[in-house]
Amino acid sequence: MGREDKARGPGDSGALHRISQQALVRSPANQPLALTIVTKLVNMHLFMVMLCLALAHNGHSCGLTSISISVESEECRGCITINTTACAGLCITQEPVYKSSLAPYIQQTCNFREVAYEKVHLPGCPDAVDPFFTYPVALSCECSQCNTDSTDCGPLNIEVTGCLAH
Repeated sequence: MGREDKARGPGDSGALHRISQQALVRSPANQPLALTIVTKLVNMHLFMVMLCLALAHNGHSCGLTSISISVESEECRGCITINTTACAGLCITQEPVYKSSLAPYIQQTCNFREVAYEKVHLPGCPDAVDPFFTYPVALSCECSQCNTDSTDCGPLNIEVTGCLAH
């Protein structure tokens, strides 16, 4: 029984035989064409899975954003606006159905990963008053538990846009 007999069945018009013969055509790497196609499909599938995982991992929108802060001091005359960077956005989180007192409940928020501090000179300060204001500049962000010892973990107040009158 030859290869042709195995490929053909009763009532077959030879289509299966032609397909099997085409699959045996060799590729430049001396592999059957069907194996080359399957390998390429598997590679493309793996690439798509890795791309989806990368997008899912980075799918949150926690990142650097430009903000303006209005700064004034009760001792100094005047008000200035500082342009800086902060962290803002969403982090993937889960709300457990059952909250156990044994398991800690940690909520992920968008926080500074790296931060630098810069100083700005406030105008109109008397000699007895320190004229410098130090403010944070976010260099990178991450989703992590908020450290309430060093960070205001509440929402950013966007309603206050300027300096208050004395």
